[in-house]
Amino acid sequence: MKHDFRRIFRGELARRDAADLQARWRRLAANVLAFCREELALPPGAVVALFGGLPDEADLWTGLHAEFREAGWPAALFALRQDAESGGAAREMTARVVEGPAQALRGRFGNWEPAADAPAVEPGTLAAVCVPGLFFCAETGARLGRGGGYFDRYLERVPEHVPRVGVALSWQLRCDFPTEAHDQAMHWVVTEEGWRACRSCNDV
Repeated sequence: MKHDFRRIFRGELARRDAADLQARWRRLAANVLAFCREELALPPGAVVALFGGLPDEADLWTGLHAEFREAGWPAALFALRQDAESGGAAREMTARVVEGPAQALRGRFGNWEPAADAPAVEPGTLAAVCVPGLFFCAETGARLGRGGGYFDRYLERVPEHVPRVGVALSWQLRCDFPTEAHDQAMHWVVTEEGWRACRSCNDV
């Protein structure tokens, strides 16, 4: 069951040295930058969706927004969109371009979110989507998330030609977790050790 693997993740994370985690997350962010430059060869103006701020994952926004600006790549962050039909509960995500640190705010869970006045970006216009996860299968691109389904629902709206990039540490790569029909697969996985293409990216 998926909840068993989420418990495994929490146990593995608790056993890791905090200083070592921070160092690995910094190398991971540097590899995301190198991946965008070397593998994707993104041109100036390419919009990349980033994430960050939670205590158990890499903070790509903090680590990369200055470098992305220097490269000419606008960075987008995800915001939870309120659904009136669900009584105001957040059900969907939207991506908004964040033009500088003043437009990046802490969300309710501590994650970075765009300011309400940041311009929205259509999923099909993104050059790449960086996606967090608890575990990834580097062979198939399968992903185990936190269980809310936000990224799966967002990725359903992202055209197949847009690279989906799973971002995690090397110990988070495994293929024995369960998946379901609605789970969205990655095209690439980037870790602190490098990156590799998944089978699902062959025609991307």
